[in-house]
Amino acid sequence: MTQIQKELLEATYIEVFINGYKNANTNTILKNAKVNKGSMYHYFRDKRALVLAMFEYKFMPIVADIYAQSLDNDYDSLIKLIKNTQLIVQKHGSMLVNLSLEMSGLDEDFRIILNKIDKIRYDRFYAILDSIVSDKIIYHEDINRLSKFILSSIDGATIKYKTTQQISDFYDVVNELIEYLDRLRIETYE
Repeated sequence: MTQIQKELLEATYIEVFINGYKNANTNTILKNAKVNKGSMYHYFRDKRALVLAMFEYKFMPIVADIYAQSLDNDYDSLIKLIKNTQLIVQKHGSMLVNLSLEMSGLDEDFRIILNKIDKIRYDRFYAILDSIVSDKIIYHEDINRLSKFILSSIDGATIKYKTTQQISDFYDVVNELIEYLDRLRIETYE
C-alpha cells in the first residue's frame, strides 16, 4: 500500500467517524490527506470504494486486535472481552453501529463487510461461551442465542451512549450485562 493510499484511508476514517458515510465529504478527505483528486481516483473509483477499503485497512484490524486480546476461553476472559469493547466505543465512537444502521440495508458490499466484522465478534464470544458452558462454569441452553444477546447488548449500549453522549450510560448497560452473566454461573445454583 502506498503512502498516498494510507493518507487517504486515515483521512476517510476520521471523516466517516465524524459525519457518517452519507455526509462524509470527499473534498474534506482530500484536504485532510493532502492529496489531489486525481491521485484519489487513481486508487479508488469513488467515495464508496474508499470507505470500503478503509474498513479493510483500518477498522477490521482494530476489531480483530481487541477480540484477539482474550485468548483464554474462561469466564474471566469473557468479562475482559466485554469490558474491552468499551475501548472500541471510547476510541472509535459508534462507527460500526452507525454504518450498520446507515448502510447495511442499502448496499450489499457494506452489508458483507459489516457482517465480516460482526462474525469476528460473534465467533470470539461463541468460542468462550462454548468452553465455559462445557466446563460447567455457567449454564445456558443455547450458546448461539447467548452470543447474539451479548453482542446486541453491547451494540445497544453503544446506541444509548451515542444518543445521550454520556459514557456512563454505556457502562451502565455493560455492567448490567455482566451482572446477568454472573447470575448464569453454576455456583449460583448450587
